[in-house]
Amino acid sequence: MKISIDFFSLTKKALFVGLILLLTDALMILWAQAIQAATTDHVVISEVQTDGFVGNGGSADDFVELYNPTDTPVDLSTWSVQKTTGTGTSPAKVNLTGTIPAHGFYLVTRSDASQALLDLADDIGSSSFSVSNNNVVFLVSNQETISGADDIDIVDLVGLGSAQIFEGAGATANPPEEGSVERKSGEINNATAGNGYDTDDNLADFMSNDISDPQNSSSDPELPPGEEPGDGAGDESPADHIVISEIQTDGTAESGGTDDDFVELYNPTDTDINLTGYVLKRTTGTGTGMETIELSGTIPSTGYFLVVKDDPDTNQDLKNLADLLDGDLGITNNNVIWLEDDLGSTVDLVGFGTAETFEGTATAPNPGGGESIERMSGPVHEKNAGNGYDTDENSVDLFTQTSPNPQGSSSDPGDEPGDEPGDDPVKIISSKVRLIATGAKATAGAIAPAKPSVGKVVLPDVKSHIPNLKGWPKLPTVPKPVF
Repeated sequence: MKISIDFFSLTKKALFVGLILLLTDALMILWAQAIQAATTDHVVISEVQTDGFVGNGGSADDFVELYNPTDTPVDLSTWSVQKTTGTGTSPAKVNLTGTIPAHGFYLVTRSDASQALLDLADDIGSSSFSVSNNNVVFLVSNQETISGADDIDIVDLVGLGSAQIFEGAGATANPPEEGSVERKSGEINNATAGNGYDTDDNLADFMSNDISDPQNSSSDPELPPGEEPGDGAGDESPADHIVISEIQTDGTAESGGTDDDFVELYNPTDTDINLTGYVLKRTTGTGTGMETIELSGTIPSTGYFLVVKDDPDTNQDLKNLADLLDGDLGITNNNVIWLEDDLGSTVDLVGFGTAETFEGTATAPNPGGGESIERMSGPVHEKNAGNGYDTDENSVDLFTQTSPNPQGSSSDPGDEPGDEPGDDPVKIISSKVRLIATGAKATAGAIAPAKPSVGKVVLPDVKSHIPNLKGWPKLPTVPKPVF
């Protein structure tokens, strides 16, 4: 039997199929780019719950949640969340105090909310900060009461219900009873992606939730649509030396002081490092009251080393974790802590609060009550990864940790960001350990000169090391709302 093959016909069919596949790929790329293009480049209002509960006569569980869609933590300590009626009258505000993580959240509520919501909140306003149906909520890059809906310091706003102030074509709906309105992750909402969709149209950008889902700065980060987990984390600015990875101070407004001070070090390299000859130093924010602690022992590769204050009042569980106990360790808010190697070179330095010495353009935040400051694992913090992110910028590299997690050389090593997840290095310690901190005034004086350093920070004349720029710059690229 003779078989005849029409090669010309087959070629046409193959070309047709290939063309269809190419067009499909192109459309998919354009669709993905369109979704990402609508993800904004600044902090946004991501969820709002009002206090209007028809069924039970009202509730104080109103909240405002913020989301940071960028790859960098943002210091909110000079920002505020404000609200007005739908016509812009009766303003009320909450001044913010902390940092919102990259791809993370920040939660604001009022003082008479339920205890469960208060426990979640990053900042708590007075009872007068009552967000009702038909109100307008503003995110503002300073702490002055806004002059009106066209105030240039408004970063984002959401009009609810019948509000006459909104972005775009109209206000979003009032939240359903016991529910909320939430910003979408994209034109097609993905419940596991970050809420960063912003077309400057409240009506299009928000949706109703029957059950609200408030998240705070300790919640797991959520990436914008189109980004894979681990993108950006660990592929920028990994340290090649020991870093100061977590600090707990002893200042606590609640009880007048605690002795659970600690400094945790992290070794991001692939080599164990002998700490003989290394010293840890601390001063006030203006350079007085120098304390020097001589280190000994070894910090494992991708492992930790924990220095704890040796005091009868120090929690015993914390002492049991320590690699070194030292009675001279006395850390308060607004201090400067740095590590020197056996040659006297500064290896790493952290200034926090109002300290005049720091790496970069601004200090790390002071920890609040029951908190510490912890180094990021990368531009997007991964809880299972080592704390080795170092851009020489304290305000970016460290964030407020609401659940302090001291780790020593016996703790599980941290995975490098971007590696396959390994054992979680989080060391669970007794619930009795509540590591609490608050502010303390630094005394005047000049910082003591250090030995010449080939490290990253030279301490002599360190006040002129880099200009001390308080707060974060304004956001001139933020699009103005359309009213």
